[in-house]
Amino acid sequence: MPPGSLVMWDGSIWHSNYPRNIKGERVVIHITFSRLALRTVECYDHLDEKWLEGKPEELAIMLGRDDFLGHKDFSKGGAGGEVEKLVKTFTRARS
Repeated sequence: MPPGSLVMWDGSIWHSNYPRNIKGERVVIHITFSRLALRTVECYDHLDEKWLEGKPEELAIMLGRDDFLGHKDFSKGGAGGEVEKLVKTFTRARS
């Protein structure tokens, strides 16, 4: 494979790394599970703030209410202008 190539598979276990027969290093980053990659497929924007009142904060988080993904206002800076939401999203991904 050419340098910089990306290999993806369906989640089955990769059972072996065979000996490298050419010069250089083999660099592999296995990202088998990443919470940032797991997003709700459905759009729940019709559930307003009133509907969320009295419900656990985690529900709003799971619905993507405090998520930087999908925001496109780059006039405010990186991450679509949602740097605070970006930090929260990455912090939650570590827990």
